[in-house]
Amino acid sequence: MHKNNFEPKCLATGIGSFPHKDAKEAFLKVRECFPAIPFWPQLPKRSYLESMGVQFIENFACLKIDEQKKAAVYDTKENREEQFTKFYERILKVDFEYFKISRSYAESLYVLLDELEQKKLEDVEFIKGQVTGPFTLGAAIKGEKGKHILFDPMMFDMIVNGLAMKGLWQAEQFKKFNKKPIIFFDEPYLSCLGSAYNPSSSAEVTSRLLELFNPLKQAGVLVGIHCCGNTEWPVLLKSMADIVSFDAWGYFDKLALYPQEIKTFIENGGVLAFGIAPTQNIPHDLSVSMLVEKIEKQFDVLAQRGIDKKIMLKKCLLTPSCGLGTVAEQDSDRVLEVLKNTSRALRKEYFK
Repeated sequence: MHKNNFEPKCLATGIGSFPHKDAKEAFLKVRECFPAIPFWPQLPKRSYLESMGVQFIENFACLKIDEQKKAAVYDTKENREEQFTKFYERILKVDFEYFKISRSYAESLYVLLDELEQKKLEDVEFIKGQVTGPFTLGAAIKGEKGKHILFDPMMFDMIVNGLAMKGLWQAEQFKKFNKKPIIFFDEPYLSCLGSAYNPSSSAEVTSRLLELFNPLKQAGVLVGIHCCGNTEWPVLLKSMADIVSFDAWGYFDKLALYPQEIKTFIENGGVLAFGIAPTQNIPHDLSVSMLVEKIEKQFDVLAQRGIDKKIMLKKCLLTPSCGLGTVAEQDSDRVLEVLKNTSRALRKEYFK
């Protein structure tokens, strides 16, 4: 199912947002803290165009930006059928350029691409990008009769296909520089799976994730899915995702309820991204020793439940528990520094 040989061995990377307003400054922080797997941070404080519900909707059928509301809104001023026809023609032509993310929507992505152009990342093998997941985006925008477009079959189909193309466009940019792309789909809304807020069935989520991931997998892209709350973890672990990213600071015990699914996922080549560094209610005494002790206990729990620790260590990626866009800059920098050194400590211990 996974067939990927990616073994991060406790390397660290980021999830999504940073609190910075200056894109170059933000990317310098990325280079400093995540030299092995850099990513481009989303900067919602720089512009509302970089917020999760807006950033990836350029050229989507029936969606536009409402500058007063600073949000994406449903738009039927133009003929809906014509908009959909144009959209799917571009999909069929595999027109990556049509689905590009413009600089005003992702300033630090272009800082990253500029660095690649200037050959400043020659030592880097992998580069991570990210896209808002379709369930989260679909729940963020209201369509006809005030219903979220998640529940409009035509709109949701369009979103799934369009977001896959946004991921592929990023991957193509990284491939131009002979980098291996990792594309994450960020799905905080899946923490509502099974509740009244998200009546989507497990089967529907599985089907949609397959539809979303398949084009990227066929293009040789490593695909990750991130959910920062609790969810139906077997659905994510049994999807085609190469990497399942979770909040190990706050929800490890929930994921650990599924040892057999984790074991199968890991044995099939899957990677677990442990969001071990907190991004909310950050302790004043946050330290490397605190995070090392915490993740070691988690490895022990998994080992007791039949998951080989040596394999787990090889298939472990470290991240913040979620995006850092809402925290103070000095707190974000502190979390990143501790995470960087936690990764170094674990790698020194196990991968000398």
